[in-house]
Amino acid sequence: MWSPNNAEWVITQFATAKAGLILVNINPAYRLAELEYALNKAGCVALITATWFKASDYIGMLRELAPELASAAPGNLRASRLPELRLVITVGADAAHGTVRFEDVSHLAGDADRHRLAGLAGCATARVPQQKRSALSARARSPITRCRAMSNSSTGSR
Repeated sequence: MWSPNNAEWVITQFATAKAGLILVNINPAYRLAELEYALNKAGCVALITATWFKASDYIGMLRELAPELASAAPGNLRASRLPELRLVITVGADAAHGTVRFEDVSHLAGDADRHRLAGLAGCATARVPQQKRSALSARARSPITRCRAMSNSSTGSR
């Protein structure tokens, strides 16, 4: 994860731990050479990134490291300088070409994936009938929205 602190970072931390994945935190101040080294050294297959932070254009830097991103289908990146990286997920903005928005990741899953995730979470949400799931507001079900709402109510920000 290459991003400053945000709600998506917390969700990613818990999700990767629950799924048994290794989360590699990349310093948000890293520039091209440091980013390239970190991604390759750790063998990162996916990168969740902010689009920008302060004066850093993260997507612009990724495009320099992986110009193939411009023509890649999301999840199908084949970059010569980042040979293991396949998927770039963006936080907080519209998806750049070749990337997926963090908010859209859950919509990519099928029913089998949702059942497996429900099992990991130890909950019964996957057993909710489709009619009731459809009746619920997608925004209200979003863990990002709930996390931001909790964060905003405690800090008074945003």
